[in-house]
Amino acid sequence: MPSPQRITVSCHCGAARQDVQTSALDVSLCHCSTCRHTTGLLCTSYLSLPCSNMSLYFCAVCGCHTFRSQFNTSIPGSYADLAGLDWQVATGVITDSSDDGFSLGLGGHLRVEETQDGGLANWISTEARHGDQDSTPISSPNHDLLPASCQCGNVNFFVTRPNADSALPHSGFSDLIIPFHTGSPDIPNPNDVKWWLRENNKYLAGTCACQSCRLVSGFEIQTWAFVPRCNIFFRTKTDSSVGDQAESSGRGQPAVIPLDFNQLLDGVLQSYESSEGVLREFCPGCGATIFWHDKWRPDLIDVSVGLLRAPEGARADTWLEWCAHRVSFDEDAETGRSGWAKTWARGLIDRLASGVKEAHTPQV
Repeated sequence: MPSPQRITVSCHCGAARQDVQTSALDVSLCHCSTCRHTTGLLCTSYLSLPCSNMSLYFCAVCGCHTFRSQFNTSIPGSYADLAGLDWQVATGVITDSSDDGFSLGLGGHLRVEETQDGGLANWISTEARHGDQDSTPISSPNHDLLPASCQCGNVNFFVTRPNADSALPHSGFSDLIIPFHTGSPDIPNPNDVKWWLRENNKYLAGTCACQSCRLVSGFEIQTWAFVPRCNIFFRTKTDSSVGDQAESSGRGQPAVIPLDFNQLLDGVLQSYESSEGVLREFCPGCGATIFWHDKWRPDLIDVSVGLLRAPEGARADTWLEWCAHRVSFDEDAETGRSGWAKTWARGLIDRLASGVKEAHTPQV
């Protein structure tokens, strides 16, 4: 057993920055429904522990998941004694770690069966896999509405299929399509290509490894779907503050409201400005990442895929076309990190990039 490793952890805003010790030898990727719906991501990376009797901790300022704790039921009386708590740290918040030869392993995939379609597990190779997906994914009975919600239910919305209004926004290309580091003159999208709209009535989706997404979510792999604001509708309670846009059967009953960040009731979304003009929303109840948007393209929203409740599976393949040629900001996977955490992150993103390409390469 190697000696405990001292690490520095931090969320994006720095409010949760501290030094801790860990004796972990490897980290597994959990794909369970609870992890997906409490984070908005398709998987999380904590130590390999069951999901019952667990508490989650996230930064109240930026929404970053930092720690989780669980009572160790093997210790008598652990429920009444804090000494009986097992603590785990989210891997994405590890910024500084030693460079003394220690190597953190990638253990395997957990709770894959809850994804229905394999989720990200199909794209990240590991030696171990616990629980396989259903070999016959369920098809969606409603092809027009895609429900989405966080774990605590405070955030509840749905997405509609692309329509004529979906082509109205203008947006520069995502880094997913044209890497920003290239400085390409095509990035501003001078020809007004509607790149977020795909064939078969789908939206573009992809993975992101940028430093900001990592430190705001707490994990290395963010998954976004690019959806016009006009195709996002919230289910909320009617109130005089939501104006005339609400459609409801009566006061106090659930209402359907087109997404307008200035019209939602207080307490539905917590907003965090991760850089000038760039806003990220998360649930103030469970910390799930909900949206990314900015002032330059206010009518095209990045939606966290882990919130989507497509019956066919976590990837919502009947709604989304996944970008196969690139992990967005792949080159940033190691940014702001040192030691074995940096090496582990690079290896994880390399596996993801390779797996996505392989999965979408036509078989000859």
